[in-house]
This record gives sequence, structure tokens and C-alpha cells, in this order.
Amino acid sequence: MQPWLVINKPLNTAGHQRLGFDVSATSLVFAFPNHRSEQQQQQQKAGDPSDSSSATDAADGGDDDVYRPGQFAKQSLFAFLPVRSYGLRFALNADWVTPATREDILDSDPWNRWLISSIAPAFVAAREAFGDEDDDGNNDGDGSDGPTSSSGGAAPTHAESADHRRRHRKPDMSYYVSMIPLEQDVTTKAFGGMARTLIQLLKSEPICRVLRGGGGGGGRRASSSSPAHFTAYETPRATLRLPPKFSTALTGLVSPDQVRAACGMSVLDPRFERRVRPKVLAALEVATFRSDHLLQVLRSASSRRAAADNRASALLSL
Repeated sequence: MQPWLVINKPLNTAGHQRLGFDVSATSLVFAFPNHRSEQQQQQQKAGDPSDSSSATDAADGGDDDVYRPGQFAKQSLFAFLPVRSYGLRFALNADWVTPATREDILDSDPWNRWLISSIAPAFVAAREAFGDEDDDGNNDGDGSDGPTSSSGGAAPTHAESADHRRRHRKPDMSYYVSMIPLEQDVTTKAFGGMARTLIQLLKSEPICRVLRGGGGGGGRRASSSSPAHFTAYETPRATLRLPPKFSTALTGLVSPDQVRAACGMSVLDPRFERRVRPKVLAALEVATFRSDHLLQVLRSASSRRAAADNRASALLSL
């Protein structure tokens, strides 16, 4: 099983020197830890009392592919060899300028400051490496879903094909969002500034998995038990999360499309929400569905009903 998802993002070095010398090429290399390691699966099965999402995982059908918010350890920063952790949940390698001890990077060095300023846009660009996973555990990974046999023997069984997909598919968008560093996560001012910049950039990116409902359209089916619900991706500022008190009450009463039509915002997929740290959603300014949103939905539904009644009356009067 591939232990890391490695993404290399080349940088344009024009106008930047390292220790007074021109550099023809350099890059930031992101390495994301295996999001479905055996150790994490065992932790999920055992349950972690310090993590409130264990109960929701159980309610999710006990799927050991469902990872919990914040379960990933902090990783090291690398200058080709490990330096130390700066609070990031992914490993990051670059041609950093370090002191002789190699126990840190020089925050005041102009080259390092430029590399740090490049992390946020490179992280945003890395989004394209992450897949779209539906509730049945499939995504647009390597395209090897079909039963094939390279040895000329019998095709693998359905169970073997499913296991192959589970082990080799790309990490999904909720995993990507789980990797977002926050200012309080990191250990230096320079990386804190990077985290703030990254959050601002991501607020305008379609990284939140939302529900579409009441008629289909594009997107992936949210679940086999809910064929009218489809998923799409929306920007955080155009997304609403449903707290439990509304989530239960609204099920079957209004569709995600009705909420979007009335409020101009999309409903966050509850399964996506359970996989992401609440602090990340708050930093991205994902709004919470409130009573005033409910009133908007009810007024919109009432207006549509009145308009339909007027049209019907007009037709009957002909």
C-alpha cells in the first residue's frame, strides 16, 4: 500500500536568490500520510475516547474507511533530511536555508520567507490530486474499478475488486480539508501568516462537499438509500452546515435544492462534515443553519405554493 501521497509543485524562481546565488529550479514537495493505514483503521475500530466523532463513525455503519477529525500526527519539515515539526499534518520538503545545526530553518532569510509565502498557493493547487468519494466508498481514482486480470487467470471476485478500490483510490476532498493547517496549529509567526493566507485563498475554492436534491442534475449520488440526493462541491462561504437539531427535523421536509433556492447557499454533506475538524470549518467561515434560514426556506416554499395556486386559478378561469 502506498504510504504517502507525494505532490511536487515546481516554483518560478525568477527574482529570487538563495544565499546570494541565482537558482534555476526548485519546488515544494508535499507528502500526505497514508489516510487508510492499518494502524489508523485499528484505532478507528477501537475508538478514541478523546475524539467525539467516534460515535458518529459508529452511526455511519462502522465503516473503517471513515477517518476522524484530527487523527493525523504532526509531520516534519524536510530540507532533504528531517528538520523538525512546524505543526503541519503533512510532510513538506524544500531547499530551505538552515543553520549549521539543521535543527531549524532561518525564518528571517529572504529565500525561506519566499518559500513559506509559496506554500499557500501550492497547497491550493494540490487540490486537483484529491478525488471525489461517494458514500459507497468509490471515487474518481485510478480508473481500475473493473474486474481485470494481468496474469491471464480468472478475474478477481467482486470482493477482491472492492478491496483493490479501497486500497488504491485517491484520498478524497474531506482528507484534503483535514490537512489544512490553522494558525493555532503551527509553531512560528512565519508559518502562522502562511496559514492565514491559505484559509483566505481556500474560502473561494470549491472544497466543501454539498448535497444536491429534489431532482438530480449533475454530481454523484449521495447514497443508495437516498437516490434523489447528489453531491457537488461548493465554496465554504456558500455552504451551510446543518446542526443535529435541524438535520433530523428537516429530513424529508425540505430538499437541499430548496435550501439553496431560498438561502442562496448549499447544504454541507453530513458525512463530509464528520471527517473534518470543526475548527477548520469555522476558520473557512462555513455558516451554520439557523432559525432565520429556516424562515427563509418556509417563506420561499409558501411563495412558490401561492404562485402555483395563482397559475392554477388562472388556467381554470380560461
